[in-house]
Amino acid sequence: MPLAPRIRVEVHFKPTAEGGRVTPAHLTTSYRPHFVVEPGQLLGVVFVHAEAPVVQPGETAVATVALMYEGVDYAALVPGAVFDLVEGSQVVAQGKVLPPDEATARFYDSYVERGEIQAEAPLSAIARYFDVAFKAGDKVLDIGAGSGRDLAVLIGKGVDAYGIEPNEAMRTFALKKHPQLAGRVQPGSLPMRGMPFGGNFDGVVCSAVLMHVPQEEFLQAWESIRRVLKPNGRVLFSLPSMRPDLLAGDRDRDGRLFNNDAADLLGAVPASLGFSRLELDAQARSAYPDITWSIYLFEASPATPRPSWDF
Repeated sequence: MPLAPRIRVEVHFKPTAEGGRVTPAHLTTSYRPHFVVEPGQLLGVVFVHAEAPVVQPGETAVATVALMYEGVDYAALVPGAVFDLVEGSQVVAQGKVLPPDEATARFYDSYVERGEIQAEAPLSAIARYFDVAFKAGDKVLDIGAGSGRDLAVLIGKGVDAYGIEPNEAMRTFALKKHPQLAGRVQPGSLPMRGMPFGGNFDGVVCSAVLMHVPQEEFLQAWESIRRVLKPNGRVLFSLPSMRPDLLAGDRDRDGRLFNNDAADLLGAVPASLGFSRLELDAQARSAYPDITWSIYLFEASPATPRPSWDF
């Protein structure tokens, strides 16, 4: 059974004198409190890993939690979100959701702050294939919407397009540059939590995103894509190949998480979820001469059920 989506959190447990726990919290799979972002919205989680599994009242812990209930909309638990941790009816801690990779998040903050985002070409390399993958009236989700340029092109083609983007600075820029995106962009990242914009999409666009997904989360990322798609839904995405000598481990020259081997997983992972590759394979050059981008189009099989979760 597929793993449920996971997030990293920082949690500060209240001192006992301020209404916190009397005993230490054991952050193991038997610890299953609720997170509350909005009043009345209880989001059940299970702790699956913690740097320090035993936490005293008044202490802070960094941990990984699984979003365990399929029927619960976890979309509010995006990077930067703050929450109360509730045991029964008692708030015993406060926390925040951490970005999946802090160095990558810092790069995109500075990318906007330095104005480099302004130099983006008006059309991405993947945009030339929109007419092949989608048609007017299709409901399409752009995962990692960035500056909003692909969303704006899709909407201009009559596509009912929406986007998720984990970086607040990028979202702000996208909405300012493309006012038509108002109400169509919200926080989110891979693996997705819940069903953004109600799910049931005809297609997904994922441009220059999958290389930032750790290999251990690659399957979960594709499972979450499959869950938001209709039967026969399509995924149009791009993956890079960089000269290995330009990488420092799993980091590129800008310090971003850069999975240079993601293409190696394309055969096994999507096929295991009922995806088949359509004849599209294309390549494009990037602004960096040492990177080549490959563009792919996959289609889900209606005979394959959407994945359910385990933790």
